Amino acid sequence: MTEGYLFERRVLDECERRGMSRIVRVLAAGTIVDGDFMHSVDYLIFEPADGDVRRALDQMGNFDTAWALTVCHHAAVAVQQLHAAGLAHQDVKPSNILTFGQWLAKLGYLVVLC
Repeated sequence: MTEGYLFERRVLDECERRGMSRIVRVLAAGTIVDGDFMHSVDYLIFEPADGDVRRALDQMGNFDTAWALTVCHHAAVAVQQLHAAGLAHQDVKPSNILTFGQWLAKLGYLVVLC
């Protein structure tokens, strides 16, 4: 588990370093230790989103084509940003596309090296 956490943290640090505007940012990361190393918990705290695409669609009264195309564009830009850094997202789906306000969407984590 620790190895997976460290890998995700390195990848997300690289996303931040490269200024990937459509990838959810990590606000804090670290380890909580309670006594000894056997009682430790690694954590990542991400910027707070309003929800995901599914939730936004549920809350809409009528389907908004302009909004849907904007969200698709933001997701495509996120994938492009990752690919330019030699990374790939392994689980692009509506629940991993997070909304920030009405007109901004970012891709959640779950990336692997290409």
